[in-house]
Amino acid sequence: MLIRMKEVAEEAGVSVSTVSRALRNDPLVSRETCELVRKAAEKVGYKPNPYVSTLMTQVRSSRPIPFKAVIALIDTLPTVTYWKDYAVQRKFHEGAEKQSKRLGYRLERFWASEPDMSRQRLSQMLASRGIRGVLIPPFKDYSLRGEDMPVEYDRFACVTLGCRAVSPGFHFASNDQYATSFFAHKKLKKLGYERIGLVLPGFLEEIVEQRFSAGFWAALEQKPQGSLPASILLYDLKTGAQEFADWVEKFKPDAVCSVVPEVRDWVTDLGFKVPDDLGLVTLDWEECQGDWSGINQDSALVGKASVDLLVQMLQRNELGVPERPYGIMTEGFWVDGQTSIQQ
Repeated sequence: MLIRMKEVAEEAGVSVSTVSRALRNDPLVSRETCELVRKAAEKVGYKPNPYVSTLMTQVRSSRPIPFKAVIALIDTLPTVTYWKDYAVQRKFHEGAEKQSKRLGYRLERFWASEPDMSRQRLSQMLASRGIRGVLIPPFKDYSLRGEDMPVEYDRFACVTLGCRAVSPGFHFASNDQYATSFFAHKKLKKLGYERIGLVLPGFLEEIVEQRFSAGFWAALEQKPQGSLPASILLYDLKTGAQEFADWVEKFKPDAVCSVVPEVRDWVTDLGFKVPDDLGLVTLDWEECQGDWSGINQDSALVGKASVDLLVQMLQRNELGVPERPYGIMTEGFWVDGQTSIQQ
């Protein structure tokens, strides 16, 4: 017996169009109505035809996408324009804004550090405008702690971008730091470097859960015990220059990977010429870094992926803390520059 949407609509006491939207988890249909329709469909034994569903998806995707809703990007940085001075933050915003528009949403930025702005007040502001989806980039110290989230997250679909949040965790979009470090190391080996070092602030490596280090070690060729080339330096921000000088003296690397531009100043201060004496590679290349060689993490792609993930959550009416967070990890690409040997 073929069960049609009309029978589901009669059982739920709603229109056929509402049944159609509810079964697709349309964000304009309330969670309660979606649940009502789902139970009615189960009761009467309705199952959607996958071929028809696929066809309708193709039909809808060929039409201009109407405006659906606002996606909030929650800014926790010190000033309302602080993000504009940082390439990663600008790229996150750019990628998220373009993808929001493409999917029929509008991205708006909300400054959570405004004086007298509490978590409750910001949450009420968003809720009063019907905003149900929020993106949360890293805080000023690059971290993302669940207990410090600037909104009452149980009321929203939340996606963090740039790294994972902890305590609690949320779905996330991020560059794959493991792949970034792995590829940079393999590229330097291909260019002829032998003793390759990785230099990072210790707090940053902790935030990314040692993914840069993991990728670096994984790229090393198997060597006899005790003969691994170069090493990893995880330095303290207050003593970084001296730690770097001691590390270079001990391990004598011929190339260094890092994410911080001050490493180049440290190399110069030690009297090395780049790239003649020591090759340098950044693991977070941006246009503003000019002649650096390195990996462009493509932060705009991370922003795009975060919107894709958030829209999927909105379509499922998935709010609050997920039982098991998962994420989208994006890969960067190599940029030739003047700080390493050219192929």
